[in-house]
Amino acid sequence: MISSLLRRFAIVAGLAGMVFSSSCASRHDLGRVIFQEPDYVVREVRVSGRPVLAKRGDEVTLMIVGFSEPGGGTYNIDHPVAGRVLQQKLDRAKSYTFQVYTTDQTRSKNDHIRHAILSKVEDRGTVILDASVCDVHHCPMTFGAAVNVDWWLKSRREQRGLETYHNHGYSLPSCCSGGLVHEWTWHCPRCARTVDGFKSKFEPG
Repeated sequence: MISSLLRRFAIVAGLAGMVFSSSCASRHDLGRVIFQEPDYVVREVRVSGRPVLAKRGDEVTLMIVGFSEPGGGTYNIDHPVAGRVLQQKLDRAKSYTFQVYTTDQTRSKNDHIRHAILSKVEDRGTVILDASVCDVHHCPMTFGAAVNVDWWLKSRREQRGLETYHNHGYSLPSCCSGGLVHEWTWHCPRCARTVDGFKSKFEPG
């Protein structure tokens, strides 16, 4: 009798867990491959779900409820959009359709570097946020491989300049990447030209 009741309880609890998880999880397709190499894949993915916004210092991070990496961790979505704009445009209680790019770099069988980058946000078919338009120059951008550079910043003032024109499309060298980490990002031609105008002030690497 007791074992029968326990089995029934387990079944009910299991069904409740399934309903809860499906109501909280996002819906997303597997994505269209737009670039592929043996160790690097870029996909365009559409995700439906509620946004999660968290402020960390001066930055606002974006996640989507239930949108997780293959390994299980929730994607922290990069976005070329001011944090205040995200906070103004997105209602955390609503579900939206997000268009994102995901990248997957395989360094070994169990070693992956994965990123997600925002492209568009739709509310019932209407685009309410288009990350492919530069928020500095208000011109269309292209999405592609970042341009690796071999120069370093010389001063804090130049660092601020690089942050202002943040859609430059450059990938600065990192002490931890060792030049081995691929990166795809947004490219604004006007941001890149502006940075090109003062990058001679940077110290060579």
